[in-house]
Amino acid sequence: MDFLNYFFNPKSVAVIGASSDSYKAGGMCLMSLLQSGYKGTVYPVNPHHDEIFGIKTYPSVNQLPEAFDIGLIVVPSQAVKQAVLDCARAGAKGVVIISSGFKEIETGRELEKEILQSAIETGIKIIGPNTMGLINTACPLNLTFVPFLKEVQRGPIGLISQSGGVCLLILYALLNENIGTSKAVALGNRCNVEFSDILAHFGSDPEIKVILIYLEGIENPRPLLEEAKKLTKFKPVVAYKVRGSEAVNRAAFSHTGTLTGSFNLYQTAFRDAGIINVTSIDELIDTAKILSLSPVPRGNRVGIVTPQAGLGIIFSSIAEQEGLKLAELAHSTIEALDSCLSSMASFALHSNPIDINFGVADKQAIIQTLRLLMQDNNVDLVALLFAYHPEYTTNILEAVEELAEAGEITKPFVLMQDSPANALDSRIKDIESKNIPVYSLPDRMARALANLYRYADIRQKKETAISGHSFKAALDEAKAKSILTGVEQEGRFVLTEPEAKEFLSIAGVPVTPVKIIESSEKACSAAVSLGTPAVLKLVSPLIVHKSDIGGVKLNLTGEKEIKEAYEDILLKGRHFDPQVRVGLQPMAPPGIEVIIGAITDSQFGPVIMFGLGGTTVEVYQDVSFRLAPLNALAAREMIQEIKGFSLLQGYRGRVAVNLEPVADILMKISTLVTTFTQIKEIDMNPVIVYPNEVLVVDSRILLNGKTQGETQGDVFPVSFS
Repeated sequence: MDFLNYFFNPKSVAVIGASSDSYKAGGMCLMSLLQSGYKGTVYPVNPHHDEIFGIKTYPSVNQLPEAFDIGLIVVPSQAVKQAVLDCARAGAKGVVIISSGFKEIETGRELEKEILQSAIETGIKIIGPNTMGLINTACPLNLTFVPFLKEVQRGPIGLISQSGGVCLLILYALLNENIGTSKAVALGNRCNVEFSDILAHFGSDPEIKVILIYLEGIENPRPLLEEAKKLTKFKPVVAYKVRGSEAVNRAAFSHTGTLTGSFNLYQTAFRDAGIINVTSIDELIDTAKILSLSPVPRGNRVGIVTPQAGLGIIFSSIAEQEGLKLAELAHSTIEALDSCLSSMASFALHSNPIDINFGVADKQAIIQTLRLLMQDNNVDLVALLFAYHPEYTTNILEAVEELAEAGEITKPFVLMQDSPANALDSRIKDIESKNIPVYSLPDRMARALANLYRYADIRQKKETAISGHSFKAALDEAKAKSILTGVEQEGRFVLTEPEAKEFLSIAGVPVTPVKIIESSEKACSAAVSLGTPAVLKLVSPLIVHKSDIGGVKLNLTGEKEIKEAYEDILLKGRHFDPQVRVGLQPMAPPGIEVIIGAITDSQFGPVIMFGLGGTTVEVYQDVSFRLAPLNALAAREMIQEIKGFSLLQGYRGRVAVNLEPVADILMKISTLVTTFTQIKEIDMNPVIVYPNEVLVVDSRILLNGKTQGETQGDVFPVSFS
């Protein structure tokens, strides 16, 4: 049995810390439970009362007449551990700890560890501590300290929130928008019940049609993401991840490490898992409404009807920014619109958006216009926008209602209709009862409609994915491991460029060869044998960003030029590393410069990055990310997602690039970072892309052992060039 069934459908609940004072948490929790209409047995527990609110009260859970399912704990933090142990010994399956004062404050961290250890030893499950609790409108059940939540209407939404306050805010917003909620839970400190547990439970609940998540940040997001991957083909998951500060208090090692902020990774991870990512509570609520009421569209072509052109302009602008397209109406539709609307106003526009102008005076004209869009195979979604007008609003609403009652709303359909001073609230509620979402603003409606299409796209991609299996490159693991082991045995955490390139080449990554040169004379002879022009580079495990100190010399040809470059690099490098050496490699022909990298994130594990490269990569930040391991489809999507993808497609007459060698490197890097967990970062920039091949020109690899902020004194942490 799913252990969460005990939490959401308990046969009995003990309120530990119940109070007769309705202004105290213990009193509010008991009132919430009693006023919710809960049909199970309630046991108030308080040693100072014989009864509370007319219910027999017990001095401790040990003296209850029978075992109970759930303990609702509302006692001071220092008493919580004993309360958890008492509940476990009394046979409870789980507890909801409302009490605060744990890891959310410095002095409570050890106390929470002790409670977790008690849970591990007894097997009891804990929601919280420091939680608002949970509700189940189907039970009905209100295990919170907010009695008002009895007003939440039963409906198709499941809500998982990290914050109790935000959980309340979202529940109230759903209530105001006529959206019912099935189950909601605020997880608080997540002692041993996690997002992934609740997500799996909600996914198996047939009453829940849409799952909403409010997330601030979790230590290990992977279980949540893996659970979402299983669900999102069948049930939409919408998440609002609050964006924290992206300031990183550490010395930057690589471009990859700098660009991979936690918010970027959450966005990437959500997309990979099929989670719809929203950027505000408004958008979360709007998306919940449309997903709970509308069918999934077959495409992204939207037909727009409005008597007020400005509304159509705003909607069209946002819709196109969000990935929708204005439908090109069929010629037969335009002819029919001309016939239907020409008598209404000489300046009505019958292209898309359709400006019906004073056609709103004729209800049948509105009906016929909408009917034509429903019948047009070039239209996937239909939007009707209308600002309140005392003379015409009734026509609009009646037209929509008649079409709905006749079963002629055959495509996803949204209505924008404002309601001054709540004048239309009851009428709008009636329309939404017919599965037609209504919005008060055009931009909010456009984003909601775009998210409906995003979910359709998520489902379609999951159905047509080439393979769900990750790629694993052929690799001489023993040989590759020996390189890393040698570096670690020297007490180093940074591979020199020759070491990094040798390591990459073992995995089949094409790199420019690097030869260590012992003198300026040998540099000249080596350059002749390799072919000029040549490149000289500083080689040192202590100096990562070579070009910042003049440690890279390009396009060297003559003997004098090569010798001077060699001596200059040594002179500058010895300021930071007396053992500095110089490496020589052939100058790669010009091509398109990209960056390929990987980082092992403390939360997400190995992550792969791709983008336009060169010295300005951090300025433009035209990059994409994926969690490793990669498959072929994910690698190709990464390449196609960047804004500069057109450069690879043959921009301005250039030869288009074969993407397969690029995708191949991405997958090989994925293999390396998933095979060798000691790799912290790989940074290859630039990687030069030619029409049918790819060449890694420069590379850096950092191993675990020190954070980037702790490398001062071992690595020269200069800014990027």
